[in-house]
Amino acid sequence: FPLSWESFRNSGLGGYALPFQHLYFLNFLWGFLGHFSNFILIERLVWLWPILFLGLVDAYLLANYCRLGIIWSPLVWVVLILNTYFLTVASGGQITVAFGYLMFGLTFVLFLKVISDSKPKLPKLIYLSWALVLMLAFDPRFVYLFVMVAFFYFLFDLILGDRNPVGILKSIIKYF
Repeated sequence: FPLSWESFRNSGLGGYALPFQHLYFLNFLWGFLGHFSNFILIERLVWLWPILFLGLVDAYLLANYCRLGIIWSPLVWVVLILNTYFLTVASGGQITVAFGYLMFGLTFVLFLKVISDSKPKLPKLIYLSWALVLMLAFDPRFVYLFVMVAFFYFLFDLILGDRNPVGILKSIIKYF
């Protein structure tokens, strides 16, 4: 069996770490696929192609929600994928941070779609919940950031939106 370098999670210094792979779902997938294929193919299947696909979906949804149209979608993708933060994180090996970064835009669009409805439908809530769970699994710091952005969005809507007490109460209930 191949060795797995797991020094920072106290599961061995380069030793056999398959018994601990289930604790971290991405490492489990990586380690399980390592038994059947080589690293370069696994890296492309698990990281590269999903990042490019998620970046395309994220850019399309952001451009579509902002009503930029399908023509501007590639430019949004270029800005999203080819900025220095993403390139530094992805090339530095922190792929889960890159996934969390890409999930942020998708989660925020889903959040805006849920709160824009007066009665949000169950599938939208489930999609938002799954996006939050995935973002939490990739990097919990982005969930904290998302909660802060949602809170500030609520404050701006409270200040710039409805001024009557019933509207303020409705927006408080709608957001929280």
